[in-house]
Amino acid sequence: MTAVVGDDSLASTFSHAARVAESIGRYWAGSSLAAAPLQVYFLVTDRCNLRCRMCGVWTWARAGRIRPEMSTGEVRAFFFRCKSAGIPTLVVSGGEPLLRADIDEILDAASSCFPYVRLQTNGWNLADHARPIVESGVEELWISVDGTNERHDDVRGRNNSFARIEAGIAKVREWKARLGRDRPRLTIQTTVLPESVDSVVGTVRWAASVGASDIGVYRITDIAPDAVRRTDTTLGGVSCAPWGTLQFTSGVGFESEGRPIALRPEALLELRSIERSTGARVHVDPILISPARTRPVVRCVLPWMMMMVAPDGEMTACHGIDALRLGSVREADVEETWNGEAMRDFRARARRGFPVCESCCVPRRTLGDHLKNPENLRRLFVRRAAASGRM
Repeated sequence: MTAVVGDDSLASTFSHAARVAESIGRYWAGSSLAAAPLQVYFLVTDRCNLRCRMCGVWTWARAGRIRPEMSTGEVRAFFFRCKSAGIPTLVVSGGEPLLRADIDEILDAASSCFPYVRLQTNGWNLADHARPIVESGVEELWISVDGTNERHDDVRGRNNSFARIEAGIAKVREWKARLGRDRPRLTIQTTVLPESVDSVVGTVRWAASVGASDIGVYRITDIAPDAVRRTDTTLGGVSCAPWGTLQFTSGVGFESEGRPIALRPEALLELRSIERSTGARVHVDPILISPARTRPVVRCVLPWMMMMVAPDGEMTACHGIDALRLGSVREADVEETWNGEAMRDFRARARRGFPVCESCCVPRRTLGDHLKNPENLRRLFVRRAAASGRM
């Protein structure tokens, strides 16, 4: 069941637009105080059931890094505090969020508190949760796909991964039709590796064929161990960028025949042709178009706009610096934690940038996608009035 979370009034739209402007304005003015966040990025669990070559999250259990998880009641209370703060967007991610036994309850609570909810999943358990996902009112279903058939299974480290994604998507489409819903819309993101660069067009064509409205083609963030060490020193010894360290040392490369990975011009033309013929929006990481002309990231505005929350309720900086603890939202007021002393201190240092930020893929695409894609703007500005039975 989806409860009413707001109205589509012009005043609400301008309110969110003003918050975007205020967040960016405070960043450029050098303030360590931020407006209320535009997005909560909630890692509901550290557990994962795949063994992806470019990600080290699955090794955390073996290393004893799995963090405790907030209870269903604690998560629901946190969501209602976010609703009181007027935060418009929630991303539910992990680990693999569909491993939580209470994920259906979490998604239902999320849709009653946030105008826009995105669920990010590897798709393994999608078919089992298709109906409650559709019934909850989740706006966007975001699935990682790194090739088709055996290619995806090889990257993900588990046989039948791709087949289970296809079955899950089919089940979601079936329940949307049976319940008369047009949500969630489907987003597919693919990570380009040296051995998969020539199969990108086929992956995008498949994504469009299963109904994806948005398809992201991105190069993985390649963080060198030296950048991790230098950032650790800057942060006073806090271990950072575990994903980047494992990506670098696990044998995943970022060059092909001595050159940076890039899409061939004919591949880019084919992607644009798929856009025109299917209506799907294809977002290509700028570094895959022109690696030599893509400048390193020096500064990032996300600490002024996005609140990342770990499974235990601790606010963290971002994926690259996720071991830094910046305050708990488990019981505390969301806005007080967001502008608490630890977060303000981090923003002051973040303005100078960290070595691990230089190759991050997020700032390369975030503002450009928001400016070019009306659906992304909708996430920030439109407060949806959704009643039970209407999606």
